Amino acid sequence: MKRALIATLCIALMTMICACDPLNPSKIGSTTIFVDKEGKVTETVVEDFSMPQYSQDELNTQIAEEMAAYNATAGEDTVTLEYFTVENSIVKTQMTFRTAADYAAFNNVPFFNGTIADALAAGYTLDVILKNPANEDETIGIHEILTMQDKNVFIIESATRLRTESKILYVSDDTVIIDDYEVDAFENADATVIIY
Repeated sequence: MKRALIATLCIALMTMICACDPLNPSKIGSTTIFVDKEGKVTETVVEDFSMPQYSQDELNTQIAEEMAAYNATAGEDTVTLEYFTVENSIVKTQMTFRTAADYAAFNNVPFFNGTIADALAAGYTLDVILKNPANEDETIGIHEILTMQDKNVFIIESATRLRTESKILYVSDDTVIIDDYEVDAFENADATVIIY
């Protein structure tokens, strides 16, 4: 009886952990990029597969070949495929990248993750208007940003959802706030900047 109760509690706990896991692909409904505290990037891509140009096997093979080619020069397991499925005409893939630089190089898009000081040293001006997710009437500009050089920032030009492991402090003005850790940047025509 006691063992059955413990087993039931363990199953319930695991279910809760899976449901709350921001990386659980079954819980992600639109393309989302997640950056963890170590700087590792996880991208879950969700796309319509109702009129595919190629088969599921061809798509899987293409992804594997692109990863193998990148890893051959960048190092083993720099990019890994964590999840791939096609269900109800929706293809969902989840890939991890060792760093933001690997994500940028693999996808051929501008992408930065690091401190504000590092971003400035890399040539980003950060002359933008950002809003406070907790109070969208509060905004900051370059003068306030320059006083926050030890804070983390990530910058991307892709239309996607963006999630951080730490609470978002400021974000581009034309994004939609999902919660304290996630924003929707699908309608953002410019680069999205998040300070966290």
